[in-house]
Amino acid sequence: MPSSHRFFSATVVAGRLHILGLPSTGPWDFARLEWRDEPEVDTLVNPRAGDRKITMPEELRAIVTTSAVPRRFLWIHESLVEDARRLWEGTKGARNVGTSSR
Repeated sequence: MPSSHRFFSATVVAGRLHILGLPSTGPWDFARLEWRDEPEVDTLVNPRAGDRKITMPEELRAIVTTSAVPRRFLWIHESLVEDARRLWEGTKGARNVGTSSR
């Protein structure tokens, strides 16, 4: 695990992962992720509003796939970038279903 603990932000809306800085139709671009150090994230997280600081891959998958809350704000640890990318790519197609005019 990296010596610094950085996090990027995302929201889960209706079971879909939206990453701050990435367009909803992609592509994934690591350079567009907006990073915050852990002390700053600790001041930004509001657990009473449902915000979560995510450090485990199982926790991230569970929140995205089983969230009964309509909207949840997440701070995802840098070690979970690939897990988040896979979840984001998996829900990207779901975001686009029914949006095409063709």
